[in-house]
Amino acid sequence: MKIAPHIDRFGDIRKMFVDYFQYVLLKKDDGLKKTFLKASREKYGDPRIINSEDEFHEFTDNFVYSYRFPDNSTIIDRYVSETPDLSETEKAVVLKWKDPVVGLFQVKRTLPDGFVAENLINEVDYTIKPTTIPQPLEQLARPGAFFKAKIIPASDSEYIFSGVQEFLDISEKEILKRVAQIQMKNPQFAFRDNEERIRRGFELQKEDRELFIEYFGSDEVLTEGRKLPTLVAEFMDYRLSKLTKPIPEGYKPPEMHFPKGLLKSKDVGIVFDELSGQHYLVNYGIILNVFQSPGEAKIQRHKGIF
Repeated sequence: MKIAPHIDRFGDIRKMFVDYFQYVLLKKDDGLKKTFLKASREKYGDPRIINSEDEFHEFTDNFVYSYRFPDNSTIIDRYVSETPDLSETEKAVVLKWKDPVVGLFQVKRTLPDGFVAENLINEVDYTIKPTTIPQPLEQLARPGAFFKAKIIPASDSEYIFSGVQEFLDISEKEILKRVAQIQMKNPQFAFRDNEERIRRGFELQKEDRELFIEYFGSDEVLTEGRKLPTLVAEFMDYRLSKLTKPIPEGYKPPEMHFPKGLLKSKDVGIVFDELSGQHYLVNYGIILNVFQSPGEAKIQRHKGIF
């Protein structure tokens, strides 16, 4: 592999960005320094016990992208505004770093200066151009290889690594299990950069809402929290009965786990909104009652729940 000049330039820009955070911002901004030290103590204890340099590097990398100043600006905003050496084009690209792509990838094919890899979480291909090419990377980045990484743009169609990359010597079954766990925990990752999946997601949501109304007779259901597991399980069985495709033998729907506070509530509303989807709302019956027949005494009596 060879490093293209513009990719090499963005590698230098990223190094300058890291130096700016470590040697400029942390020294001049006490609020940022206190927050960073507090986050590191919560992660590693006090005194801090860090297992490896790579681990702390990844922690720092994640902090840099997530931190917000009191005015809601980011570390990247400050870097761009205080670095005169960047061209306008470079500034526009660096500002996109505020939203890095996190994923589990599989290499699809190699290129003279990088490779194309599919992010299995959102099923989108990314062209990745490493800014450094150590021998292990060339050996590991072969078609079919799995790796965990965070990437940031270097142009409209090319990405570079940010933080630590980890190639995974595990089975496809295990990698897909990890993908499913990430999608469940962070569903927004599954739709990132995938317009077709977003479109299909709204279609499926519309179909689910129609089935919900067909089964319950309305897009709103009032119940008690203790009845939620049974209601949801029964609706799931109804959904499965309406599928036109055969269900794999032995398939069991995922079990829903509800917060204890929700299960203890005597007044829960299940609301299936056309745009935002399905929600579980505590005290929904009271809220409906107040809006349907408002009165000052009633509003004052239930003021604390609004």
